[in-house]
Amino acid sequence: MRRRRERLAFIVVGGVFAVAAALAATAAAAGPAPDPADPAALDALIDSLLASRPPDLFGLTTVRLGSTVYDEVWREAASSPMPEGDADLDAAVSAMRTLSVRDRVLAANAWVNARIRYAPDPVLTNHHWGTLAKGLAEGRGEREDIAIAKLQLLAAAGVPRRDMFLVLVRDWAEVKDDAVLAVRDGDEVYVLGSRQDAPIDPARTERYFPTFALGSDGAWIFGRRRADAVRGPFPNLSAFNASGSDASAPRGRGSTAVVGGAFTSEGR
Repeated sequence: MRRRRERLAFIVVGGVFAVAAALAATAAAAGPAPDPADPAALDALIDSLLASRPPDLFGLTTVRLGSTVYDEVWREAASSPMPEGDADLDAAVSAMRTLSVRDRVLAANAWVNARIRYAPDPVLTNHHWGTLAKGLAEGRGEREDIAIAKLQLLAAAGVPRRDMFLVLVRDWAEVKDDAVLAVRDGDEVYVLGSRQDAPIDPARTERYFPTFALGSDGAWIFGRRRADAVRGPFPNLSAFNASGSDASAPRGRGSTAVVGGAFTSEGR
């Protein structure tokens, strides 16, 4: 009897060396490489890569990484303390705790967007991601700084950190890198951006291409299942390639490129 096994094909947008190093670290953490002739061993490795993953976003699924170039700045920012002595913030947190998760997400998104505007970081070296405290003090931040501020606010309002993910994306419309916060609430997924107070449709595929997801339990890359990948190219992929693979890379993240690869397991 033939068994159907999961086949994953990935196009990854991110630092070439970062992806290679992360996959190597994942394989090393998993122990000795499985025998290519042993379908059960290959299945076990794929299952471990798919475990505890973030929600599918913008038509793509995820595979866990062992480590990434973002780990240090992510942990530093996400674990930073909440601001103290801010009456406006304290009142907002208290009010949000009485709401449903959906309403907390909507309130936090609008609250942060009203107080922290997007602005590029003038510091080009020794780059650190911003926090809620830094964003409120300066009134500005980069896209990932704003997403982290929302994560911290929602965590203070009682949303489990395991259900929130900082997602680095490529914005086809702006032809630049961006960052959003994805919040899982049971079967619902809310994607929060800094350009609008309403959540972004997580099934929307024509504008955003997610690359990395960072959460309290690890890091992931995005790709397409092989069954989906054979149906055609990604929306606007030619437009992304035309923009130049080394353009608009966020500071401290290395150059960007398109990398092809596959995690495949076949059985009898």
